[in-house]
Amino acid sequence: MSTRGVETRFVNVVRDALENDGVVNEEAMKGLVDYAKRGYFTNGEKRALMQPGGYLSAKFSEAELARLKLSPEAFEMLKALGEESGMDVLPRLASLIPTGDTNIPTPDAPEATALREAYAAAIARGKDLGDFTDWSVKTGGSDVKFHTEAIGKKWPALVLDTIKFTDPAPKAIVSERQEAWKGISNLGEFQAFIDAVVKEEDAFLKAEGVDASNINETFGIRNERRQALVREMLDGLRDTGLSVEDRTNAKGLITGMSIKLVANQDYDMKVGSHTNYWPYWNNYAEPLEKMLAQEVEGSDAYKQIKNRLEDIYRRKSSTGRSINERDFEKSSGYTVVYSPDFSTTPGHQVSMKADSTAFDPKYELLSIGKEELPEGFEDYAGLHVIRDTDEEGTLYFANMGEGSSDLVKKASELMGQKVPAELLEKITAQDLDKRDLESLTLRKREFSELKRDDFSMDWDSNGQINIAAISIGWWGHCHNEAPLNAMDIDPQKAVTLYRSNGKIADDKAMTTYTAEDAWDITGAFTADHESGYASARTGRNTRVDDTSFVGIRNDGKNTLELELGGKTIRIDGELTNLKDSEGKSVDYKKIFRENRETEDGTFEANPAYVSTSSREADLIKVDVAEHAMNLTVTYYGFDSSGYPSQKKAYVSLDPAKDEFISLGGEITNRDRTTGKGGTFVEHFYNAKTQEYKSVTKEFKADDDFAGTEKDTTEPVAVSGLKHETETLFDSPKEIYEYFMGRVGLPKTYDTTSAKAVWNYPVKSERLDLVSEKTVDEDGESFTYRTLRLTYDTMGGPSGDSRFILKFDASGKIVDSCAIDPMPDFAYRNDHWVSAPVTTDVYGAPAYNIQGLNEGYLVREGGTSFDDVETSMWKRMATVLYASLSNETPEGHAYIFETSEGKVISFENKADFDAAVEADRKVREADTNAANPS
Repeated sequence: MSTRGVETRFVNVVRDALENDGVVNEEAMKGLVDYAKRGYFTNGEKRALMQPGGYLSAKFSEAELARLKLSPEAFEMLKALGEESGMDVLPRLASLIPTGDTNIPTPDAPEATALREAYAAAIARGKDLGDFTDWSVKTGGSDVKFHTEAIGKKWPALVLDTIKFTDPAPKAIVSERQEAWKGISNLGEFQAFIDAVVKEEDAFLKAEGVDASNINETFGIRNERRQALVREMLDGLRDTGLSVEDRTNAKGLITGMSIKLVANQDYDMKVGSHTNYWPYWNNYAEPLEKMLAQEVEGSDAYKQIKNRLEDIYRRKSSTGRSINERDFEKSSGYTVVYSPDFSTTPGHQVSMKADSTAFDPKYELLSIGKEELPEGFEDYAGLHVIRDTDEEGTLYFANMGEGSSDLVKKASELMGQKVPAELLEKITAQDLDKRDLESLTLRKREFSELKRDDFSMDWDSNGQINIAAISIGWWGHCHNEAPLNAMDIDPQKAVTLYRSNGKIADDKAMTTYTAEDAWDITGAFTADHESGYASARTGRNTRVDDTSFVGIRNDGKNTLELELGGKTIRIDGELTNLKDSEGKSVDYKKIFRENRETEDGTFEANPAYVSTSSREADLIKVDVAEHAMNLTVTYYGFDSSGYPSQKKAYVSLDPAKDEFISLGGEITNRDRTTGKGGTFVEHFYNAKTQEYKSVTKEFKADDDFAGTEKDTTEPVAVSGLKHETETLFDSPKEIYEYFMGRVGLPKTYDTTSAKAVWNYPVKSERLDLVSEKTVDEDGESFTYRTLRLTYDTMGGPSGDSRFILKFDASGKIVDSCAIDPMPDFAYRNDHWVSAPVTTDVYGAPAYNIQGLNEGYLVREGGTSFDDVETSMWKRMATVLYASLSNETPEGHAYIFETSEGKVISFENKADFDAAVEADRKVREADTNAANPS
């Protein structure tokens, strides 16, 4: 059935034997073998049967195992299996073999000293990597460390700093030309000096001949040299013979030089290569599941990883692309279970109470009582039960996970079957209160488990059951994946990790993590810091990272405003077509700009522009009076069953047509008792007469929720018609300045300028200077530069955005106009920390909030920094470092973790295997010595 199931059952068989005469009899062994042989008989199940020494030694004392024996008949079964499979039988538990059996050779007992010497020699062939406090990696985009420091200790972590490049051979270009510089007396001579310097220093400014580790470093040194030249010129203007006015204009010439030094060139960068952005149906749980299997069940480390996994299942997992909180189990593909932190059980499936409604679910845990059961049902005591969501509330037997106990075996047999009528009066119920709801998590549904429709759950924890389904088709962690790729975090090596721990069974002590697993570990690390940190001094949220948006994120706001004098009706309506009063098509996206381009390379004020929101600089309002338009209107109404549901309507408003058009509406009152029906107000607008009216309807069960009209208002004049939308044409100044600060260095752009966020690492880019025009406006000189930013991303679309920047005489940008949609924003992350404990920007110790809340920061019952459990972070750091580092062999890392916690890397598999074998022989000899036959 499963390796773990065999192990669990063998442990229970041993417990039963020790409570009696210490003998595992034929019947017990036959039950074990029959269970293991159900379905495909795997090698793991075979090892669990024939080589149980590792896990039995972890569960029982030496004295207990010394009392244990197999009956001759039980041993014959194992011996027959060993002959069939070619596996040794009981290599580490010879004491279990019945006395007098002559068919099993007595294992040699080599001198312990010789074995330990062989082990030491095998380990010596490896390289001691030190520990996480020693580890660091430099990539093409980041400096990576694996620890933080706080309260005088070092903590395992993942710390990513955007790489800073240093010029290996800086040059003071202006200082070398001091005589010529001081002799400059007018702007013509200043420009001539610039032109000469750029030509003469071309090779230096392009970093030709510099020994760089990768192309990113070359581009980084170019940036350093260009910016150093700009600073030197600006700082030295007083030393020239220029007038005060000419010095101001000289700054503008320096800006032009800086642009021309980087423009019209292709920059192809070094970035990562892993493209999984960890959507909810392909998240980063798998390597943590492997780590859980490499821990001793019930240990602090085991509980920590299990708690972390349950947090992932609860918040980051779904098999579907849409979550309907009113039909949660069906839409997510998961089953809701109650599993408190630090529990080692698979959890108790949750039932909705009989008096629950779709929008007010109440939960309980149901079980078969343990007393006074009907005859023939005694072994049903304690079985878990779940209630279906059908009208009858039918009860079924629930999944209780894997295990060898009679109760779990019984649950496995009955799972998904109806509870017999004889037991319906014997059900016990445990109500779950508000605090208990924090321990709800999810578990993948077994094939034979009950599939419940209309099971309500507040999945997004916003305190209510959402009316509309939550579309998670584009949800995931591209906000982590893209920056990681931009920072060239690119694990390419599989890592085989062996943990030398006598309490871990041999078949679990060694696991291989693929390069994709190592990538998933970075996903787990970086998702782990998303809830932030709290200061140990104040208990309040504190800043640890140094990240920022460049530009303003588009949140998808689209609002049609009907002004009725002192009142404004706001409709969620996205424009899809627009025509002016003369019937000419208007670009319904470009209209949302403060400025618009002209044919001469400059720009002018947009006549339709009304205002920009003081709260959001990308939220533009324009006048659409006298315009014909099509809109997609989104609102909430009632469905055919009376439940609130999100609706969309496609609306056409035409000033040539004298008719009232529905603009949707809103629910103004809802029946909270049943969750069905209520009052709905519908909005109507007549584009020809420019009038508004509303209709109130009541939706009730007695009219099958068809809606009965209750009131219609008299039409009133609309004094103004405006539309406010988040523009796609924002932030050209911010994006340009970010580019100029990091030319040719990896970046993360949200390439969709609309609402949905799709972050991608930029792998190549180019800035073309299309044109520049200097004009006089009101006695001041301004230069309009039309620029074109093109870029290609890894795993995503390319971009092509033209924009105009207006510079004053001193080279400062005073206004801008985007001609094409811009990247929605750039995601700038200069310093990322994922750790259990770290230091905040104010120097105070800070702890991981999510870790504390979800039970994977401190040990069970822990209350202080001394109780922080670091095993999970250490293991993640070990695998990721081994996969990234040049200190481990190319292609595949072989890592041996000693019982003392040392991390040893082997250059080849043969040496690694030899060390593993030497370790196992030492442990086998120790076991044999402790349990002589």
